[in-house]
Amino acid sequence: MTESGQRNDEAPPDLLEILVQNKVISAAQAQLVKTDIEVTGMLTEDILLARRWVKPERLFELAPWLKSESERQPTSDHDPNEYRENLKKYRHFINEILAEEREE
Repeated sequence: MTESGQRNDEAPPDLLEILVQNKVISAAQAQLVKTDIEVTGMLTEDILLARRWVKPERLFELAPWLKSESERQPTSDHDPNEYRENLKKYRHFINEILAEEREE
């Protein structure tokens, strides 16, 4: 897995660098994302979305490889709809946790 949280053998361009260059996030925010990756093990894009620093549309616009990855189906016998629902629940749960931290 690369620093940007990608799991491909062929690593795409650094997502955080792209976002900083396009002035979507600051260098300080990029550094915080890197810390979050180390602490939580979450993917870069999930952290950015959970923190609401970038909208999914903008993220997919600047990093189109993420859209194809998010559309991939699990390679097991599991129901693809169940996978999508679990992913939504996971992201909602992460958003709640981050919202609680902001309130403290």
